Order: sequence, then C-alpha cells, then structure tokens
Amino acid sequence: MIHRFSISNFQSIRDAVELDFRIPGTTPEVPCFRTSHSRPDVRLPSVIALVGPNGSGKSTLLRAIVETFRFIIYSYGYQSSHIRTFPSFLGPEALVSPTKIEIDFETLPQKGHDDSASTLLRYTLELERDETNLYATRVSREALYSFPKRRPRRLLEREKGQHIYVEKEIGLRPRDDRLSSIPENASAISSLARMGVPFFVNLQEDISEAQTNIARIENSPRSSGAENIVDHYREQKDLTDKVSDKLQRFDLGIKDIKLQSAQNGKWFLTFDHHGLNAPVMLQEESTGTRRLVHMYPSFNDALDSGHLAVMDSLDADFHTELSMEVLNWFRKNETNPKKAQLICALHNVSVLNELEKEEIFIVEKDRSGATHAYGMRDISGLRRGTNLQKQYRSGALGGLPAFG
Repeated sequence: MIHRFSISNFQSIRDAVELDFRIPGTTPEVPCFRTSHSRPDVRLPSVIALVGPNGSGKSTLLRAIVETFRFIIYSYGYQSSHIRTFPSFLGPEALVSPTKIEIDFETLPQKGHDDSASTLLRYTLELERDETNLYATRVSREALYSFPKRRPRRLLEREKGQHIYVEKEIGLRPRDDRLSSIPENASAISSLARMGVPFFVNLQEDISEAQTNIARIENSPRSSGAENIVDHYREQKDLTDKVSDKLQRFDLGIKDIKLQSAQNGKWFLTFDHHGLNAPVMLQEESTGTRRLVHMYPSFNDALDSGHLAVMDSLDADFHTELSMEVLNWFRKNETNPKKAQLICALHNVSVLNELEKEEIFIVEKDRSGATHAYGMRDISGLRRGTNLQKQYRSGALGGLPAFG
C-alpha cells in the first residue's frame, strides 16, 4: 500500500504535488478503511479516486506513480542515455530544474509471515537534465529508508560524485565492484537487483506485483507489444469462471464464458447468450464487456495477492453500478481480505456519493497549465454524509470542467 507520494517537474506537474493517503486519527472508523500492514496505528483507504476535468493531470499523476516503480524495476536495462520516463514540465524554468520524487510504500509480508513482517519504505529520487533537454539524463540523488521502531534507517543512499552507501546488513562491502558499475541513468535498486543482490532482488519482485493498465513507455524491455488477454485466462484456469460470474450480474444476456481453441491452435474467448444458438466472440461484445474482461485479471491478481493496482480511466465504458461494484471489490473486507489498494482515475461523478471523502482527491490545472491536487477531506466545512456529487457539480469543491 502507498502511504504518500510527491513529485515535482513532471509533464503537467510543475510545483510539488503531494498525495497523502494517511487518514487522520480523529476520523471515525469506517469499514472501507484499512489498517496498514507495517504500521498498526495508520489507516489508509483501500480505494483512492482521482477526479477532475479532462486534461487536468489525473493520468499524469497515475503515470508518475507507475513510472517511479518501473524505474526501480527496469531502468538498468534501458538502452537510451536519456531517462525518457520522466519528461519535465514544458516551461522555461522547468527545463533546467530537476525532477524530484518521494514515495512512502510498504512491502508485503512474505508467505508464512504475519503483518509484522511488512516493511514501510521511503524511496527518494532526484533526476537532473542537461540545459534545455526535456528528458532527464542522470540520477543526482537516490535513497531508500526503512522505519524500524518508527525511526528512519538508511538502507541505500547515492549522491552524484560520492560513493554509494549500502547498509552493511544488506551484504555489500563499501568498495564492492558492483557499486561502481551502476549507470548514472539507472536506479541503484534496479542495477543491484540485476547483479543478484538478494535484498534488492526481493524488493524488485515485490514491487513488480503491482498491477496497472497504463502502457509501458517505448524503451522499457517489456514494451514489445500488447499482451494477449487470452493468455491470462489460459494461465489462470479459474479466471474464466470468475469473470463469467461477475458479468452475469450486469449483462443478463450472458450465461457462460468459455475458452476454446481453433484448428490452427489459436485460443479465444466465446460468450454464450440466452436466446442465441451460437456463441459470440469477445471482439463482438459490447465495449463495457470487453473492457471488464481485459481489466479483470489485474483486479484479480491484486486482490489475490494484496498488492497495488493503479488504473487509469477505470470507469470508461462502465455503467455507474458496475463502476461501484469494481470499487467495492477493494472496499469490502470479504472481497479484499489481504488489503489490496486501488488508485484510479474516475469521470463518473455519480459514484462520489458512495465514497468517503478520504477516498477522493481532486485534480485541476491553473491558468499556467500546471497540475495541482488536494484531498476532499482537506476542504474546510465539508461534513461526512454530505451529498458529494451535488457539492462537486455545484463547483463548491473545485476540479469542475469550465465551458464557454
């Protein structure tokens, strides 16, 4: 679960934008809130919804989270000398300013361990760019901290022009040759994981369990084309029955979904409908049905493992009730016992009345084109139980499209 995320100078984000998901201690207990794996005194929403006009920067914020994790995982294999995952804000001052990122997140307990084995980590990254270059070219600072006994403990720190520090219990000597082999345009975590250092291998594997529908950038080693959704259903035999059960609740015409193979050996999904004598192919189904079929493996993997899911335009092509159903898979204990967390962008404001104000963050742009964000819980005078949809549509909460 992510506790807090901040970033400055990235795409539409100029000044620092911070999303703090930690729920204030004075907030009443609500069933959809979850206790942190690593900090029993901290509560977090299991659903974080970003709302705001088209082009306000919701997708940019989600991409910033995803690209930070991808940088930790994949950057050692990037071929370009530029760090193309973090373009700067398109303003004259931003082109000579660094991109700064800080994220507090927790690793999940290993199998067979209880929540006390979970670890809260703080990852800090600062990226420099050459003058007038849109893309960053090198890491100027990178650090990783844990919080045993609630005090920061430095695990890794890297400053440009200095020796890289790694905590001795991780198992690297101060002058280990691997430390001098870390490229200036790659994460030290990604590099040391690729070099086989167990601590960083385990961390990388945990982070890579996060699910997302945000496309990978072109120079990522895993961006060689869209994954075949049917392969997910073939690899996980129970997925077809699960998504069939979900769809039947919203599409009364569907009675079954099947995996079938053609004579050429190619596999495909078919849909049996009431009143039809022949099955319907996936590509012939409604856009909402196709979208849920494509997204469901990510939802299922996150809920089964208790990991993070970051989903852009989650409610596109969904009826309001289906959108709320998906959100409730994460909000309810019975469907989310492992405390998976969903961070998503929404456009359908009808769901706002079903969410708590601690679950909603408003994203908007100022006249200079810079993105800003704030939690709905931080709006003065906004009482619990207020009609949030009505308040939002009135313009009282900000983040509303302006026409004319």
